[in-house]
Amino acid sequence: MNCLENGRNPAECVLVTDARKRREAMKNRFHDLNRQFLIFGIVLGFLFGIILCRGIWESAAKAQPEAPTPTVQASAPYVMPVPIPEAESTAIVTAIQPVEIIEPEPEPAMISLGTYRITAYCSCEKCCGEWAKNRPGGIVKGAAGVELKAGVSCAAPLPFGTVLIIDGIGEYVVQDRTSTDYAEKNGGKVIDIYFDNHEAALDFGVKYLEVFEKEGVTNDQVQ
Repeated sequence: MNCLENGRNPAECVLVTDARKRREAMKNRFHDLNRQFLIFGIVLGFLFGIILCRGIWESAAKAQPEAPTPTVQASAPYVMPVPIPEAESTAIVTAIQPVEIIEPEPEPAMISLGTYRITAYCSCEKCCGEWAKNRPGGIVKGAAGVELKAGVSCAAPLPFGTVLIIDGIGEYVVQDRTSTDYAEKNGGKVIDIYFDNHEAALDFGVKYLEVFEKEGVTNDQVQ
């Protein structure tokens, strides 16, 4: 049904028709804008996705450590071995023979001889009597035939060369004899220590000390 059929005049019909055309035109333009915005959004999202993926890929590449560059080591030049003459090789083998380890000898056992009467004497006539006059060359020798030395020699009724340890005094070697009467009077437990001078012997006095014998040890100077 058109405008004329509705009883409208031609002028009104023209206005109505123009209004319809404008509405159709605006509707079509709106649809066109929607399509353009949709296409623009799709393109923009695609570009954004490409940029985001590229950023992620670059970050992952930076985080991954670089593989070390293999280095090629130069091989050492081959050196032809020089033959060693037989005489020299024998000398070398002899030179590197293992050294024999010598174990230290154990300390000799100490045997207690009991308590002894310890006195002192020198080479003077007061101490030795007539023996003091028999000093060839001025050398003082004991009954063992060896030269007496202060700090080493002593007289005792024990085998010559016996090494004694006198408690608190030190080590001495039997190289002389005490008189038989003096030894028997004291039960054989007497030791007379030799000094260089009479004053030192007097200062020593008389002591009663324990005496030890080194088992199996004798002095090499004793003949």
